[in-house]
Amino acid sequence: MAKLVDPRRWVNFHARGLARILIHLQAAVEDVEGTLAAGQLHEAAYCLRLALLHYLSILGLNKGADSIDFSSEFDYINFDPISDVDAAIAREVLSAAQSAFGAVTHDQKLAIVADLKEKVRELEQMLSVQDPKLLRSPEGPMLFIRFVRDWERLLAALGLPSALSGYWKGA
Repeated sequence: MAKLVDPRRWVNFHARGLARILIHLQAAVEDVEGTLAAGQLHEAAYCLRLALLHYLSILGLNKGADSIDFSSEFDYINFDPISDVDAAIAREVLSAAQSAFGAVTHDQKLAIVADLKEKVRELEQMLSVQDPKLLRSPEGPMLFIRFVRDWERLLAALGLPSALSGYWKGA
């Protein structure tokens, strides 16, 4: 017997997960790469922690988290990135942020970035992203426009709040 899927939860996970990858997670990965390359280990640890929190927030969406309407100017005041994520998984994932403090060699830095990019690929597979493009790449804006056109209509039809903040919608 096939597993029943709640369409509102499925759409919420896919629309918000993709939005978070495009808007937040890809930029956070680039920040981790840049700070590690510059040898700014404290900043790298902070950026890595932020990237991992975005990763966890997307995992939480798959469990049904996040019915907050982020379309106001105060988007993230009530945002809990580890809502509905198993506490042990959250602790394990966030403990990786400490690894940036000890990333002295080039190989250690590459390993941190590779692990983070693997987590992003895992999310992209969960979201059925066939051909991931960076938002900051030439193809990125078209992916974002397609996202807005397709997912926002579906969210509205299901009575779900927008996946985009007021900043992205020009509010």
